[in-house]
Amino acid sequence: MLQRAAEDVFESFVMQLDSDLHLLSNEARKLDGALSQLVGIFHSNDQPNIKELCEKALHKLRVINAPGGRRSMEVIQQAPDLLKPFAAACGYKNGKLVTVALSCFHKFANNKGVGPEGRALIISALITAEKNKDESTCLRACQTALTLLQDASFADDDAGIKELLGLLFRIYGLARETKNSTVLKTAASSIRQAQPVCMSVSGLHAWGAGPVA
Repeated sequence: MLQRAAEDVFESFVMQLDSDLHLLSNEARKLDGALSQLVGIFHSNDQPNIKELCEKALHKLRVINAPGGRRSMEVIQQAPDLLKPFAAACGYKNGKLVTVALSCFHKFANNKGVGPEGRALIISALITAEKNKDESTCLRACQTALTLLQDASFADDDAGIKELLGLLFRIYGLARETKNSTVLKTAASSIRQAQPVCMSVSGLHAWGAGPVA
């Protein structure tokens, strides 16, 4: 019964990921003529094309999902290439691309589909996307950061934990400055829920992170 449930999670995740990859590729195609103007300040013009990364990821996904293979979320964890199109999208200052990417990151995290290499990719992408400073990006970044922090397999990655907590505190600080109550409440709630993780990370006090209202 547990194996059937795991298979159901895998099959549902693969369907969603296939849809998200096609959606991201289509959004990139629509903007293809203007991509040179949409490249964010965090990427150079020689970065891989999002559509090409999507095609490679779709091929990898078909291989993973082939009959007779070991179709499981553990295999997804070992395939960080599936995350690369979404990580690349976070370097573009385009709301649709970033929204699709952050939404997919949360699906990976929520379904235990993130291994150590994939986690590093997501953290780097979240930090890049955070600099857009819009409400939707901040909310989705908080959501994904908290899900990663609450993953037991992440407990021994002190550096990654500090990066995600730093992200949450920066978003909280920005929301206070801009008086965005929605982001402020979400960031504060995420920090409070991450408190058990904060207590377990040595050297966290060195940040000088104060209490959250």
